[in-house]
Amino acid sequence: MTSTESVVRAKQSLATRVAARAGGAGMRFFLVVVELLWLTPTAGLLLSSLRDPAEADLTSW
Repeated sequence: MTSTESVVRAKQSLATRVAARAGGAGMRFFLVVVELLWLTPTAGLLLSSLRDPAEADLTSW
C-alpha cells in the first residue's frame, strides 16, 4: 500500500464506509433464517432419539 492509497481511503465519508460494510447484511440475514429453518427438524430428531421409545411414541417432542 502506498501513501497515496491511504490518503484516498482516509477521505471516504462515514456514509460510504457504513454502506460498504452493510452491503451483504440482507444476504446474511437470509442465510441465518434458512439455517434456523434447516436446523429445527434436525434438533427435533436429536431430542426424539434421546427419549425412551415408548415415550416418544405417545407424545411428540
